[in-house]
This record gives sequence, structure tokens and C-alpha cells, in this order.
Amino acid sequence: MKPETYKALLKDLQKLQKTLVASQIEAVRRDPTLTARMGRLHAEAEVGGRVDDFVATAARNSTVLFLLRSVFVRVLEDLGILSLKRIRDEWGFAAFREVAPAVGLRGYFAFVFRDLAVDFPALFGSGEDELPLPNEDGCRALWNIWHHPNRDGERYLWNGDGFESRFLGDLYQDLDADIRKRYALKQTPRFIEEYILDHTLTPSVAEFDPAKLHAAGQRFRVLDPTCGSGHFLIGAFHRLADYWRDRHGLGEYEARERALEGVWGCDINPHAVEIANFRLILEVVARTGVKDLERLAELKLNLRAMDSLIPWERAAKQGDLFPAKDRLDAYATPKQRRDNAAFLARDFHVVVGNPPYIQPKDVRKRDDYRVFWPDSAAGKYALSAPFAERMFVLGAPGAFVGQITANSFMKRAFGKKLISTALSRCELTGVIDTSGTYIPGHGTPTVILFGRHQKSSGAQVWAILGKRGEPKKPSDPARGLVWSAIATTPERHTSDESPFVTSALVSAEEFRKHPWSLGGGEAAAIKAAIEETTQRLRDVATSVGNLTKMIQDDVYFGFDPSVARDPRKSMIGLLEGEFVRDWSIERANPVIYPYEHGERTALALDAGSPAYHHLWRYREILWGRLGVGFKTVRDRGLRFYEYPFYAPGTTRGLGICFAFVSTHNHFVLDRGGKLFKQSAPVIKLPATATLNDHLDLLGLLNTSTLAFWMRQVFYPKGGDKKGDGGRSSAEEWSDRLEFDCTKLKQAPIATRDREARVALASALDACLLRSLPERRGLPSRSERTSMQLAIDFFSKRIA
Repeated sequence: MKPETYKALLKDLQKLQKTLVASQIEAVRRDPTLTARMGRLHAEAEVGGRVDDFVATAARNSTVLFLLRSVFVRVLEDLGILSLKRIRDEWGFAAFREVAPAVGLRGYFAFVFRDLAVDFPALFGSGEDELPLPNEDGCRALWNIWHHPNRDGERYLWNGDGFESRFLGDLYQDLDADIRKRYALKQTPRFIEEYILDHTLTPSVAEFDPAKLHAAGQRFRVLDPTCGSGHFLIGAFHRLADYWRDRHGLGEYEARERALEGVWGCDINPHAVEIANFRLILEVVARTGVKDLERLAELKLNLRAMDSLIPWERAAKQGDLFPAKDRLDAYATPKQRRDNAAFLARDFHVVVGNPPYIQPKDVRKRDDYRVFWPDSAAGKYALSAPFAERMFVLGAPGAFVGQITANSFMKRAFGKKLISTALSRCELTGVIDTSGTYIPGHGTPTVILFGRHQKSSGAQVWAILGKRGEPKKPSDPARGLVWSAIATTPERHTSDESPFVTSALVSAEEFRKHPWSLGGGEAAAIKAAIEETTQRLRDVATSVGNLTKMIQDDVYFGFDPSVARDPRKSMIGLLEGEFVRDWSIERANPVIYPYEHGERTALALDAGSPAYHHLWRYREILWGRLGVGFKTVRDRGLRFYEYPFYAPGTTRGLGICFAFVSTHNHFVLDRGGKLFKQSAPVIKLPATATLNDHLDLLGLLNTSTLAFWMRQVFYPKGGDKKGDGGRSSAEEWSDRLEFDCTKLKQAPIATRDREARVALASALDACLLRSLPERRGLPSRSERTSMQLAIDFFSKRIA
């Protein structure tokens, strides 16, 4: 089947799937028994949310599996594995009707799947959380897809053009966007998979020698604990089969058996594991030519559906001494826990993967992961952080580890403990910045980590540091300019010749400190020179942040005009980050302010006032807002209309505010009288600080020097994406940064040249004031003189 035909099939199945989902949801609503069953499953799942949302998810998942199973059957038929054609030819259904004339296509599909589940239970067996098959019309529509030409006059056949099993993973990933997001489905491109296996499996085979292990009664194993639909497993299978065939003279089928002994994978999504199973079977058929159904059904595949982030094997080894045993025992049955522990307790000589980048959605698991992995699951962590530690822990002593993962841990606060503690216990051997690489479908900036499960034995880590991203979307991502520069760089080779990357040997100590900076060229040297000054922002500022959060913002913003006219209420401006641009404050929007101005004392609003009447309508949701100490407004003894987070000090005196997310450093002098939302933090200096002190700091924070430093330290939120989610900004300037208050406190603050800097900042501030509507006009003579003196001073310094 040609790539164009694959795309046409995907579109036809996507269109049908949307129709089937709607009919499935309606079927649940009409059937009281099915409704009650789904309600029970929702309660047992403890996922929260509405039952209707749970049903919708089940409908999406069930219809995707229904369509995929029909694809499985068609592939088995066209590859000659099924001698009797169940779906491809009309005679199968005709024969079925002779036996059961009153049963339609819906019953026939159910019969086909049950029959094949005898030999392939993982592929065709239905789960308890699945809905019954779609109605007769839906099954007829699917039958027509397989039996009638598409709009281009082509039939969907796997004859003559070969079969690419990766399509199955793509199909599962792309059929339903909601399922894709829920399970973080994202296939690793082949060029990434091959690069990681080149730097892990290849040296591991050379060091551990699978043949010697086999002779000693042991097994060489590769594990992907986040295997998904099996991309890494397929690559590892072929490499190991080639090893046994080419280097030890085994026949194709015997080499296949030895290779499968060494390929292990697991995933939290059982349906993805089903696809991985199916793909491995098809790869065996492709290598050996064996199509006998009974022999294929006897294949021993080492794949398992489980949450590999739960340390099953630790509980089995430590028993009651395992500190989180009570939490772990809440998952699965005792037998499943034992089987999961036995699966992961083996020696794995290579651990590779592409873990999910999302934050945990299950609240209970989110908290349990923090207990299981206290050195990596910290703060508002993404799953990529504990998985970064988990992959090292799963390896045998000396195991080779490789993963492509989100780079958010490098600069965000939740990654600090991972870097300083968890990763410091292992040996990092390579850090590859792939944030500038165009990776199809990966909208999150990534990094590739290589290492070994052993204490660090080297003083240096090989790193490929980024200089710039792809200038445009490449026609072939594997031949993109940035990726080509990475892929062609020999390991531990140092070079700065490429315009896209720098290959360097970096002190291992640099990768034990948070945040990481992976800038290529002279970026590291320039950053180090900037940081030579000993003074930091934390030394001159009393606080950075000072946020006011209302949680239910619409209640305080969206008030009736009568509230604004009420003389008994208080109003104040609340500044949001989107209005801090071009070194000025565009506006602060008025909100209800139920406090004495600049104080923590709440106003006793009159119950008859319009403001109180407006707020009273939302009292229940206002009572329930979580604030300081994760306590609700009610539990803290506050009035229902008070703010959960309130910083009254920002209403008094001068401050320097900035946007939390912005392309550049837009720091603005604020003269008080307003509150600041979390998207617009504010810096407060000591009460004794003068206007000149503020202008001096303001001038430094807005320099291009600190702008460069911030780009090395702050987390890149990304810019305008191109294509199907690849990280390739249209313009480099559009890459936005997250101006993290914690990291901003580390900003180096120069003390020299203060007089000239203040003179220039004062003149610019005067110009800004003069541009206001009430003071519009040209700068005064003294202002122009101050500005010129400052410009002359800096011009001489530059010369």
C-alpha cells in the first residue's frame, strides 16, 4: 500500500469514527443496563469528573479499537496469515448468513473477533471497559470501506507494495485526538529511534556480549518502559536478530527466537501494547516468511500492560520495609503486582524510551508518584521528570540508558531536585539539545539524554549544544539541517564549525547544577563572564513576585455597571502580563477590591450594596477557592469575597513589573496604586530605595546583556510553530521565555557605571511621562542634556 493510500484510509476511518462515537454515546443513553454498568465503571475507576465524560471517552476508545481490529484482520488476510478471508471476500459473511440468517454484520464482526481471540487474545479480546460493537449501520459503513473503492478509485489492499507496520501506530495515534492527548500518544520518528539505539544498544552488545550471556544461562535484554506501539522494540528486534544471524550463524527463525528473548516492553496503555504485539508478529513474518497461524500464535513476546512508573519490583524486594507499600498495594490485584514485579526485576542491559511529557492527570497517582520518586517528582512536575530517574533505576549495573524527553526539567523549578540529586547518582555520558530539531508531531522542546546506571567515572560529559533552529520546515525531517548536524557529529568529538550546533566536552559538574544551559558557540563563555559580578538581584530586592490571585477572576472582572457606581465599594486596577509590553504598561483593568486600600483588612460590605449582591451570587464557588496552605477561603476564616492570594504591598510605593511570558525583557517602572496578577510579577526594593535606585535596576534589567543571560537561563515556551507541531519557529525573536521569579533572583547585577546609567534611565523615564496624555510635549533642555551625556558616555565605552 502506497503512503498516499494510507493517508486516504486514515481519513476514511477518522470520518467514520466520529459518526460511530455519536451513535455509541446515544446507545448508552437509551440502554438503562449499559448506563448502570458505565456508572459502576466510572466509580471504580476513581478518575473524577462527570459520568457523561467517562462514557464519551469509553465510546472514543471502543470505536478506535473496533476500527483497528478490522485493520488487524485485513492485514492478516492480505499477508496470507489467515487462509480463510473473513472480511476481504464476500463469501465469509455469506457463509455466516447461511448458518445465522437473522444476524447481520454487527453479529458477524463479533463472531470474527471472538474466533481470532482464541489465537490472539491480546489483539482481539475485548476489555470490560469497552462498549458493545456499533449498531448495524455503523458496521455496514466499515464493511463498505473495505469492499468499495475510495474516492480515488483505489481499494485498501496490502498486496505487492509491502507492509509498513509503523502505520498501525500512526493509525492508533491519529484516529482520535482526545485519545491521543489522554494517553500522550506520539510515535518516535525512526531517525530518532535509530540514533538512540546506535548510542545504547550497539555499545551494550559490544560490552555485555549476548552470546556469552546466553552460554552462561543468562539473557541479554533491552527494555522500553514506555513502549507505546513498539517503535524502539521493533528496531531492537531487528538489530538483535541480525547479531545472532550474521555473527553467530543462526538461521533466520532461530535468530528471531533469540532476538525476541531480548526484547522487553511495557506501557500503561493496554491497547498500545496490543499494537506492539501485533507489529512484532508481523516483523517476524517479514523476516522469516513463516505464516503458519499456529506457530505465530505460540510466539513468546515479552510485553506487558502496566504503569512502569510504579516501583513494583521495589515492593517485592523490600516487602513491608518498603516505605510506600500501602500506597502501592492500592494498585492492581496481588497477582498482578507479583507479575509486574517479576517482569521488571530482571537484568536489563539497555533501557530506552520516549516517556510522556504531560503532567499527571490522576490526582491520586500524582501524589503517589511524589512518594515513590521524591528526588524527581517534585512540585508541579511533568511525567518526564520521574521517568528520567526511573529509566536509570530499571537498568542493570552498568546498563546503557537513552531517552528523548521534554527539556522542561532543565530550567523549570520542578527539575532542580532531579538534576541535583537523582541524575547526580548516575553517569551522564551525553546530552543532546534537540530543541531546534524539526521532529514531526513533537510540539514540546526536547533533549536526548545518554547515560549509564553506575556512578560517574568521567570528569566530562559529551554535549551537543544548540545555536539555532531549523530555518524552515524540512521536506524530510531526517535530513533537516539541525538534525543532520547532530547525526553526523562523532561521539565525544569537539567542534564549533556547524552554524547550527556545537559539539563540546562539558564538565560533569555543570550538569549537576540547575538550571542547565545548552547554548552553543560562545554562549557558555559569555554567560560565565556576565556572572563574574558577585551581586545578584536577590541581594538588592526585598521580594520578587508579589502576586494577587483571585482564582475565580470572572467574578471580580465581570460585574454589573451598578457595582462601579456604588460609593460603598472599592475598586482597583489589576495588571495582567499581556498589557506589559514595549517597556510600558498599557492598562490595568478595574476589579472589585473588598479591602481597605493597601491593607489586609477586608471591607465589611453592606448586604444591600450592589457589590455585595453581585458577589453573593457566587458565594459557594468563592468559599471553595484554595489559597495559602492549600486551605479554602472558608477554612482560613476569611470572608467569602476575599482573595485567596493577596499582596497589598504592591499598592504602595515604586516597583518594577514585567510579563511572566514574553519574547524580550520588558521591565517597567510602576508608581503604585495597583495589584499584579500572576502573569505580571513585580519586584519590590527596600522602603529606603530611591527613584534613582529603581531606575538603575530598571536600566540593567532591560539591557541586551541580561536579555542574553535570560535566554540561557529561562525556560523557552516556544514560538510560532510550523507544520504538524515540530519545534521550528518562523522567526527566532518569536521564541517566548518564561520569566521565572526564582531564576530572576539569580540575575547578576552590575555596580559600575551607575551614574551614567541612571542619567539615561531618568531621561527616558521623563520622556515616557511627557508622552502621557496629560503631559504630552517635547523633553525639556535638562532632560535632553542628561540623555546626551549618557549616550556620549556609553559611546566612549563601546569605542
